Amino acid sequence: MTNFLLTAAAILIALGYAFYTDKLEIPQGYKSNRPSPEAIAKIKMAENDYGLKDLADKIQKVPSFSFEDLNGTKHSIEDFRGKTVIINFWATWCPPCITEFPDLIEIAATREDIVLIAISNDLREEKIAPFLAKMDKAHMSSADVIVAYDADKSITQDLFQTYRLPESIIVTPDGYMKQKIVGIIDWKKDIDL
Repeated sequence: MTNFLLTAAAILIALGYAFYTDKLEIPQGYKSNRPSPEAIAKIKMAENDYGLKDLADKIQKVPSFSFEDLNGTKHSIEDFRGKTVIINFWATWCPPCITEFPDLIEIAATREDIVLIAISNDLREEKIAPFLAKMDKAHMSSADVIVAYDADKSITQDLFQTYRLPESIIVTPDGYMKQKIVGIIDWKKDIDL
């Protein structure tokens, strides 16, 4: 019995080694669990969905939408034609959002050609004001830094299909979506606005 078990173990080890090192030919028609070269290429392309994603090859017009900022002023995305718009989806409970937010407001406040529309996805609106109070007052008072609360997620989830934060969309001055950025980046180094 011991010899049988040792022999079976040796055969299994040899087969495992052969499959692992590709020394055993896989019969034609056998479905391997290894991805094909085509599948690997698709996976590599899909990896961009988790970082910078250039939409130039399938450029899209930004959907028309309106919103009200925290001061009660109504805006439409069309109001910002002629400027580059960063639509940033964020929340006060999101550590990467908190990290990148100061850079975003600084960029919008110091560059005349850029507007930041920061759309909060907080669970409660009253969490936003204390967070914003910690930001640079001069930058926050800029007309090009607009903060809104998407209580029903009609813009974030329904319109832009955003479910992970932070996420930003760069809109060209003529109203086309140029890039979608999923996750945190260094806004001062990693992107050309």
